[in-house]
Amino acid sequence: SQWYAHDEIEDTGEVGTTFKLNTQTADLRANTSLSGIEGTLGASAFFRQYEPAGEEALTPPANSSSGGIFLYQELPIPGLGHEEDEHAPLFQIGVRYDRYQIALADETAEVGELYFDAISGSAGVNIPLGHDASAGVSVARAFRAPTVEELFSDGFHHATGAYERGNSALQEETNLGVEAIFRVQRESIQTQASVYHNRISDYITPVLRGTQLVEDEEDGEMIEVPLVEYAQDQATLTGVEGEIEALIGSRFVLGAMGDLVRGELSGGAPIPFMPAARIGGSVRFEQGAVSIGTELRHSFAQDEVAENEFAADSYNLLDANASYSLTLGGRQHSITLRADNLLDTEYREATSRIKEFAPNPGRNISLVYRVHF
Repeated sequence: SQWYAHDEIEDTGEVGTTFKLNTQTADLRANTSLSGIEGTLGASAFFRQYEPAGEEALTPPANSSSGGIFLYQELPIPGLGHEEDEHAPLFQIGVRYDRYQIALADETAEVGELYFDAISGSAGVNIPLGHDASAGVSVARAFRAPTVEELFSDGFHHATGAYERGNSALQEETNLGVEAIFRVQRESIQTQASVYHNRISDYITPVLRGTQLVEDEEDGEMIEVPLVEYAQDQATLTGVEGEIEALIGSRFVLGAMGDLVRGELSGGAPIPFMPAARIGGSVRFEQGAVSIGTELRHSFAQDEVAENEFAADSYNLLDANASYSLTLGGRQHSITLRADNLLDTEYREATSRIKEFAPNPGRNISLVYRVHF
């Protein structure tokens, strides 16, 4: 369970808006084994109570809940690959049923309760390539129900600097995707690469529709702000990503990563707020309890943007960290000093809803102490 609340205080000292959010989750799983078929049978539940109140509340109070049951099984495929059971190719299959409900606490609302039901499933094959490598391919169908904000927002959102308008007629998203993946897990090298393609029906996306007049809190005058409305369309996502880490000598680990994704709506228009392509490299020194590392990432320019959307330029980010681990009282402790955006680069993330008028954070230094239970 999680309980959260905060008040937004005006210059006069009065509480302008209050937000309360409580969530509870529950999971139940049981392992199954029958005639060489291994798997899991389970159920899950999620409950959310959201209660905004005040002049900056974007949505009416609402309670959300979801419940699901699922079955996942792995079946060795005899006669293929290695004959040993632990290296036999696996056929993996899963199926899940979910029901999602949103109930508005505002009795005057035109829409009182909404229900979304869906069946999801996946099937795939994992083929070992020797003792330390494997390749796999899978096909999956998934769904996502719209959120309270996407359905019922109607007001100026100070966090995004835009007037947001929801759409109570939104349907659940359904995705049909295929993915191929290759892995190597050795003591001296670890790598993973994948390629995927998804076709999403009723994809929910924020769309910039021009401007909306709102009242300025300071002087009471009317000002123009971006107008964002939630809409649905057919969408496709195609991407590739990979990462590799190699042990050099006995103490240094070199790494590299990269990812690229392209998304289009029907008619070829770009999906709003898509991430830019990235590449990066890292080096880490490890000796006993001490670890010192640095990472450099390059993000390419993202100019394939939706109508009225701000394009993002390319940038480089340098991060560094140092950590020390120790055992105290039978528990593992760690102390980490991190420096994010070490060079204090001014940059704008392509996925940011506020990139047009607010860059991402500058240099940030943090000291973190963790106890692992």
